[in-house]
Amino acid sequence: GVCYLEGNMYYGYLSVDVGGTPPDLSLTLSPANLTVAPGETVTLTATVTNQGPGMASRVTVAGFTNLTQFGGLIVTPSQGTCATPAPGASLTCTLRNLLEGGSATITLQGTAPASLIPDGQTSITLDVHASVSFGTVDSQPGDNTAVSRVTVTRPDPLPTIDFGPTGYLGCGEGTAP
Repeated sequence: GVCYLEGNMYYGYLSVDVGGTPPDLSLTLSPANLTVAPGETVTLTATVTNQGPGMASRVTVAGFTNLTQFGGLIVTPSQGTCATPAPGASLTCTLRNLLEGGSATITLQGTAPASLIPDGQTSITLDVHASVSFGTVDSQPGDNTAVSRVTVTRPDPLPTIDFGPTGYLGCGEGTAP
């Protein structure tokens, strides 16, 4: 069994292998592709679903490394807790138990910084990877990872207008109708 203290609540888990097929967890990230300008808010949602059979204990989602570079990152799990990482470090969320047929979400919001775009380039594409695991071996691990592609693009610069030697833009010769 595993025990831990979270806040003022004490949690204990007892895992007993009675044979049979372990649960199958799946992870999705949405949206799959997102393009934003520097200063805009990026919102990604990770969804973990227990496709059964049975309950999955000690469910953990980790990753999101590229997204932790975004400013003012706010991470909100629907259950459990998430550790606040240093910029550029992996984020880990402990979602506790997930009943068969149940799901849990993690919403991540941050501001896309212009500093991510290398000098001389107009954009950068970051793949945000995440993976889910739990207290035993997943019966179908092929759907335990997900990726979302976030592109940060500088807007096109405004066109310049040549006002000529007079310093103003004329309407041409003649009079207006």
